[in-house]
Amino acid sequence: MIKPTGKKIIFSLFIFIFLNSFSFAQLTDTIEVSPENPGAFQDVTLTIRSYAFDVDTVSITWDINNKVVLSGVGEKKLLTKTGGVGLQKIVHVIAMKGSQKVFDQVISLNPQSVDLIWESKESYVPPFYEGKALPGESSLVSVVALPNFIYNGKTVDPKTISYAWYLNDEIIKDASGFNKQNLIMNLDYLSEKNIIRVAARDQNGNIAEKEIVIAPEQIDPVFYLNDPLFGIDLNRAIQDRFETNKEFTLNFVPYYLSTKNIPDDQIKSSWSLDGLPLTNIKNNSISLKPLADSYGSKVLRINIENTSRILQEIKTSLEIIFDTRK
Repeated sequence: MIKPTGKKIIFSLFIFIFLNSFSFAQLTDTIEVSPENPGAFQDVTLTIRSYAFDVDTVSITWDINNKVVLSGVGEKKLLTKTGGVGLQKIVHVIAMKGSQKVFDQVISLNPQSVDLIWESKESYVPPFYEGKALPGESSLVSVVALPNFIYNGKTVDPKTISYAWYLNDEIIKDASGFNKQNLIMNLDYLSEKNIIRVAARDQNGNIAEKEIVIAPEQIDPVFYLNDPLFGIDLNRAIQDRFETNKEFTLNFVPYYLSTKNIPDDQIKSSWSLDGLPLTNIKNNSISLKPLADSYGSKVLRINIENTSRILQEIKTSLEIIFDTRK
């Protein structure tokens, strides 16, 4: 067996390094698009990147839909704007070094769009509440992607699109994939805000992205007076103290506490009046009647916890001042 000499090993290594360097240079000749996946009517910057030639010394011509829009030495950057959804722009770039063509590339700008809508699946709000039910800490939310993709003048069926879902830049593998428009997840209780992003891709390679931020809301405990004739007065919240001279009923509303579809045994509550426990509390409602010819104050305390959701706990109190003296 003939052993290779040191010179042959060095020569072979030199060829290997040279070929790899050449391949690397070829692979890095490209057009950089910023933003990477532009939407409709969005400003876009196109930039030639190359390690094979000096982009500042070659003659560069930019052509959009067969019309020259920019040409000159060192014109390595083009600013343009996308059209409407599905309106394609074909960008052709040629770079010449003297009479030699050193760069020739065509890319397509085909803007698409996707919207995100979300709802809190389990947060409590009272009946006829006009606002949106907001999520508490670690609450369950549902996010739906609504793509608007047009290709060759025809709307793309959302069911034929693949969706990649991300939470705080980490992909949610189980929720991502073909025809997975809906994301159902618990908010991250370790984060002050949850950045949810979707990247939708059709079968033609067109991509649209959308990002929303959902921040957990502090659970808001509110008392309301329940009038025997007019019902619960949701227009007047009672906070800190309540004055009365007669029998009354108070309703307690734990805004944004996760209660929907939660087993009853996972919602723990305790009520007390001046330290003495109150029982038979139904529907978060309490009726009290001050003694005749009496006055003073008592403290109503409530503690409610959802044991299935981390950090979901309410502790609040209300001072009740009464005077029934004639």
